[in-house]
Amino acid sequence: MANDRQVVLQWRTVSYRTVLVAAAVIIVVLGVLAYAGFFPGLSRALHRVLDGASRQAAALPVAAAPQARFINVEGGVLVKRAGSVDFTPAQPSTILHQGDTVQTQSNGWARIQFGDSTNYVLSPNSLIVVEQSQFTAHRSSLAVQVSSGRVDLSTGQFDGPGSSSRVRFANAAAALKQNTRAEVVSQNNAGTLTVVAGAARVRRGQQTVRVGAFQRLNVQPGRVMALSTVAQPPQLVAPGNLEPLVAADPAQVRVHFQWTAAPGAVRYEFQLSRSPLMSNLLLQRRLRGTTTVVSGLAAGNYYWDVASIGSHGAVTPPLDANKFSLIASQADGKLPLRVTQVTEIAPGVLEVDGKTAPGAKVLVNDEVVGLIQSDGSFQYITPNLPRQPDFVLTVTAEDNQGRVATRTRHVNIQ
Repeated sequence: MANDRQVVLQWRTVSYRTVLVAAAVIIVVLGVLAYAGFFPGLSRALHRVLDGASRQAAALPVAAAPQARFINVEGGVLVKRAGSVDFTPAQPSTILHQGDTVQTQSNGWARIQFGDSTNYVLSPNSLIVVEQSQFTAHRSSLAVQVSSGRVDLSTGQFDGPGSSSRVRFANAAAALKQNTRAEVVSQNNAGTLTVVAGAARVRRGQQTVRVGAFQRLNVQPGRVMALSTVAQPPQLVAPGNLEPLVAADPAQVRVHFQWTAAPGAVRYEFQLSRSPLMSNLLLQRRLRGTTTVVSGLAAGNYYWDVASIGSHGAVTPPLDANKFSLIASQADGKLPLRVTQVTEIAPGVLEVDGKTAPGAKVLVNDEVVGLIQSDGSFQYITPNLPRQPDFVLTVTAEDNQGRVATRTRHVNIQ
């Protein structure tokens, strides 16, 4: 009888995931060995690939973040993309890139902020081209051409060596220092550059001129660039920036404006607007003194600035505008004050939250509250208080009309 032969087959199931993981491990091990030089031919090839990848990465755009954005857009403002022939309306969310063109129409105003915190404010009927806009954590490079119109600019703080900020106008090129404030006017290959802070170096052809603070460079076709001195802009005194003015009837308030006397100024140009861009002026006055009074204003936010006028009629652009708020007080004549919450955030330390009229001063147990929002809401954290079951917390508010309101809270301090 023949022996029965029995064949036994055994197998193990391996998933695709296991195969892929094993293959990846083998590739990584071979790569490490090759990079370390165990396989000379493969090592040289791997280094060439990695070096090529590094060079390609270095050739990528230097900034992945938006190059520039609109901060304010008023009236007709148009944008033409690089390589395009069509202008489209600008929106506050519009992002600008290298090669883009911005045009303001007769009623258009725009404020543009670049990646290095440089700001350009375009007046009506202005045209600029963003020629270069590259920003990294260690270097910034900005170049803008002002083809026509009037532009006020302020450069930011340079991020590192080699950073630059340039503006071209009237066939001249200006290299601006950091923290420079200037006005550029350009029309028909002629223009001016007025510096009110910082400095610039301007070159046209073979001529180079340094323009310092309170100097104006005049650029005319076929003439040597000429430098002159302008009056300094004044410092704004009152109303202070962000100051609230509270009154029962704002229209009856006489708002007193004051600024410092400026060296070289024989007159001043006072301007009042509802816009931070100083567009659509409500009032413009030329004065010899350093004060003026305005009444009949409705409740709301206002902006004001003052330019200097020199002996030859040259107007020096103003510095930043001041903002103030004209606020109507409560009709019943009582100063509102609410203590919304008192919380013990640590042993013997209280957080006091409340609200009063905008512009009012608040004290908690005779300590002045420093954090008061524009709508009158406030928050105050006390120093360590003694532990007692019936501690009296006193909150007092007072406004510039002499009205006073007081609220008390009994607090159990553990």
